Amino acid sequence: MSVTTRPDEHGRFGAYGGRYAPEVLIPALDELTAAWGARGHEVGYGIGIAVGEATLGQIGFEGRWDYAAIGPVANLAARLCSRATAGQVLVAERTVELVREEDRHHLERLEPAELKGFAHPIPIFRARIESAT
Repeated sequence: MSVTTRPDEHGRFGAYGGRYAPEVLIPALDELTAAWGARGHEVGYGIGIAVGEATLGQIGFEGRWDYAAIGPVANLAARLCSRATAGQVLVAERTVELVREEDRHHLERLEPAELKGFAHPIPIFRARIESAT
């Protein structure tokens, strides 16, 4: 899981996270996938992007501490990630609302998804992002 708490150049939180996937995360994952492929392993990745407030911090006990994000937005991102197929980027509707209008042509609305932990179907989008692999 990647958590970004950085605002974009206009002070909007969440918008940076939407650019982080195509500009940083996907190229790094493509490089890793290619390296494992060269060793004879088939590896794929799916990405889920959601924006919102979460509780961040250390959880655990002495001898076993982890840094984590917890809350509905972290659950939504994890559920989208689990639902995504190899190379697919799924985006929650609230995140799409933060995307600049001129960049929304990269987003395709999908059928609302029934996701564990959510009472109602969640509107989701697929980001059409070119992968190097």
